[in-house]
Amino acid sequence: MSEISNWIPVFRSRDRFDVDLIQSHLREMGVESVILDHQDSMFKTFNDTNSGLDVMLLVHPEDKEKAENYIEEHNKKA
Repeated sequence: MSEISNWIPVFRSRDRFDVDLIQSHLREMGVESVILDHQDSMFKTFNDTNSGLDVMLLVHPEDKEKAENYIEEHNKKA
């Protein structure tokens, strides 16, 4: 896996399951992704309300359009 500093968030949710599901489908399509989960981090310790702590799915910039197209179709079915 390459350095993720230039990767782009394409999906975010407060529900880790939703993000895992999208990641699994993208993997089947050959899209590499990584999950950034602020819910499992020190951010939670310093934030009493835990508001705004989303789980994000990031993809390489070259896969952005493919991932966003899949997510758009997935959301239409939901």
